[in-house]
Amino acid sequence: MSGLTGEHISALPTTAMAGFKPTQVSALPPEAMTGFTPQQVAALPTTAMAGFLPAQISAVPPVSLASIKPTQLGAIPPTAMTGLTDDHIAALPTTAMSGLKPAQLGAIPAEAMAGFTPQLVAALPTKAIAGLQPTQIAALPTTALGSLKPTQVGAIPTAAMSGLSGDQMGAMPASAMTGLKPAQLAAIPPTSLATIQSTQLAAIPAAAVKTMSAAQVDALPTAAFPGFTAKQIDVMPPAAFSVLAPDQVRALTPAVFKVIDAKQFGSLPPLALEGLTPAQVQQVPATVVGSAITATTVGSLDPNVFAAMTTRQLGGLNAMVARGIENEQLDALTKAQVNALKPAFKNNLTAEQLQILASAT
Repeated sequence: MSGLTGEHISALPTTAMAGFKPTQVSALPPEAMTGFTPQQVAALPTTAMAGFLPAQISAVPPVSLASIKPTQLGAIPPTAMTGLTDDHIAALPTTAMSGLKPAQLGAIPAEAMAGFTPQLVAALPTKAIAGLQPTQIAALPTTALGSLKPTQVGAIPTAAMSGLSGDQMGAMPASAMTGLKPAQLAAIPPTSLATIQSTQLAAIPAAAVKTMSAAQVDALPTAAFPGFTAKQIDVMPPAAFSVLAPDQVRALTPAVFKVIDAKQFGSLPPLALEGLTPAQVQQVPATVVGSAITATTVGSLDPNVFAAMTTRQLGGLNAMVARGIENEQLDALTKAQVNALKPAFKNNLTAEQLQILASAT
């Protein structure tokens, strides 16, 4: 068999392929592999595929793999998959993907991953995706990730998530984000979250959001913040709130402030509080306002935001908060709001500030 050439192979009738054994395939020189036609490859016995070597796979014309069957592809040794190029991958039929195994997918060279199309990725078996490596996922075309399914995303190894780029994250369908697991999201580089969209963010399970680091939250684009849901905010670690910028806070929907707790609200830096809107502050539980707003942070609230607070919220303010209050904030209160303030709170105000309260209408 070692003396055969490409011309010899191409001259063989398709029916002759059925006689090939693994040892015979292994004995073929790489040059002879150039003679295989699509029809001949499709006619090879599944058992014979086990004889392929890396150099032989590299020599097979890409077009000749266009008719390979799932069982044939699944029978190729993982070591032989290292001989595939991006042209070989692009030539594979979508139907053949169902035959891929984890070890085979994991053995494909990173540079060959460029051959994957959206259709090929969509056809990958969930089990096979478990073999992906970081360098492989990083090499996948951005467009190819647009066809990922939730189950496929959930099957990506945690270690491989480190290979995702920002462009790839931005290209993933929102529906696929529902498959993200806590450990997977935690493994995504912060810089790769800079392109995430609000619809994608909204689709991430709350259990996964719970694992987000401060660096990851800090990297999120402001435009994505409207996507945060109440369930996600409810479980977000306080440390994640400590890095929020004013524009990010402002972009959150008022509804999510209904579930914010004292530790989370108290972790917001003074600068971030400047981003609060009247509609948002009105949704914060009164008990949270009472325990989280301090003399150090109250001055960061815009007068219009302070004036939007409910009488219950104002009545729950700690007396010591008065020492950080600004005159402009007090001047924005109505008489009903002034009456809601505790006597102990008023006792910490200056004479000038008490005069401002007295003029409230």
